[in-house]
Amino acid sequence: MSKRSSNSSPKFLGRRIPLPWSRRDKDGLVVVRWKLAVIYLFLFVWGIWAAMVGGIYLFVKYRIGFAEVRVAHIAGLPFTLGTYRTEKGKFWVRQGMLAAENNLWYDAFGMLQEGLPFDPANQEARMLLARIYVMAGRPEMAASTLVDGLDFKTDQMDYVRTVISVLFSQQADEAVVEMADRLLTSGKLDSAIVKTVESARIYALFNRDKTERLEELLQSGTMASGREGKFIQARLAWERGNRETAIAMLRTLSSQLPEETEIYRTLSFYLREVGRTDESRRLALGRTFAFPDEADGYLDVIYAAISDKNSEDLARGVDDFLRVFGSNQDALVRLALLASNEGLPDIAWRVVAVCGENSVQTINTTVLALEAELTAKRYSEADAKAGKVLAERPDWSAWQRQIVEGLQGVAWLGLGKTTDGQGVLLRVLDNGRLSPSTFASLAKQIRRAGDPALAARFYRRALSIDASQGGALVDLLEIELEAGTLEQSLDLVEKLPDVRKPSPVFMRRLIDQLESDRYLYVPARVSAIDKLQRRLVQMRAVPRS
Repeated sequence: MSKRSSNSSPKFLGRRIPLPWSRRDKDGLVVVRWKLAVIYLFLFVWGIWAAMVGGIYLFVKYRIGFAEVRVAHIAGLPFTLGTYRTEKGKFWVRQGMLAAENNLWYDAFGMLQEGLPFDPANQEARMLLARIYVMAGRPEMAASTLVDGLDFKTDQMDYVRTVISVLFSQQADEAVVEMADRLLTSGKLDSAIVKTVESARIYALFNRDKTERLEELLQSGTMASGREGKFIQARLAWERGNRETAIAMLRTLSSQLPEETEIYRTLSFYLREVGRTDESRRLALGRTFAFPDEADGYLDVIYAAISDKNSEDLARGVDDFLRVFGSNQDALVRLALLASNEGLPDIAWRVVAVCGENSVQTINTTVLALEAELTAKRYSEADAKAGKVLAERPDWSAWQRQIVEGLQGVAWLGLGKTTDGQGVLLRVLDNGRLSPSTFASLAKQIRRAGDPALAARFYRRALSIDASQGGALVDLLEIELEAGTLEQSLDLVEKLPDVRKPSPVFMRRLIDQLESDRYLYVPARVSAIDKLQRRLVQMRAVPRS
């Protein structure tokens, strides 16, 4: 009879696998084969390690979504921890910027906060995170985020100018002041940057009517005698009703510094405001001769012709503008915007045609031309041309086409096709990729077409994305004021004093309405009235319409 050996081993694929031990038949003792045991132990540990690395890799790549992760990042831990964190940080930054493009601001905020510490030199991401702080009403955090970025920029002047420009474009004046205060107390800036930052601070204080601190800064140091100080003093005089003084100061300043575009623009605007069209025209013509490559003078010549209702001068001015700036995209957009605001669609479509002839991007000018049709209340033309654009431009992105569809929906409202128009616009309202300024622009056209309730929904959507949209806030409150439903927007009334340069006339209208018997039993009105009155006291300005 055969007897099974105590040293028999299991088989795998027909081959016998040796065991790391054996039992002696004589005395039953177990003999360990140490070399083989060490090999098996190593293979066992390696298998567990490989399974863990593979599991973590698959989890990070497919569950978290970090597609750029490499097996080497996981396998080399903890020695590759720094590289892994850096790559993951850059991944979160990219995801955050993508979320912001889709107006998913809460998600974008979390991702940028997670990723920026590991990609600190990413200027675009830093700007975006600062913008989110501004939108959330945290200017001090926006300022801190931007100041921290100085440590990662070799050209600090370029970075500071970019930051200031972006913040001013977002009307984030408080963030500018916060940033300036931090930088100027740090003592780490050269004299040229100090001057730039000081100038930005006084502009920001002026924009927010922080008069006491502004005057204190103007009276100290060299700011009062500098260009910025004199310019701000002229604007303060205008704000306080001393219009002739302001115009005289700007005339002098403009003659001393003719190259300063902002001084020219302000003087030209003031002259139009007081009805001095002839002087404004002469100033504009002089500007075109002195600075033939600058669009401002040409645009003001066109403004003057529109004000005088002089069709010959208008046609001549537009011809000159298109001849000089036919290949300048920024200038062409400015003329299309003027035509849109003034309701001059024929001029706007000429701009679109010139863009096409000179291979200049036409999306923005086309949208402005359609808005010009709506402003002029040429709803049939707007409907037909919007349909033509949608048919001829299938290459435009989905969100760009949806803007055109929204404008066509407004045209349908104007034509009395209320159900169709509202259906299209409600679909646009649900779009997550449109910018707050686009929602506000559509709201303005919807209101003009006679549907204030739907316009109010668009304004609210714009404000839900970006609460700093001061124009949208004022327009929405005007709708509520006219409808007599101000009580449902008292939270927005309290935000009005925080926007840039609110109209004292409009704030007094709100106060008068809230103090009427209609709102006598609305407790929240007291806080709103108090904030409005405190801002009026702070402004110390004559009423502005």
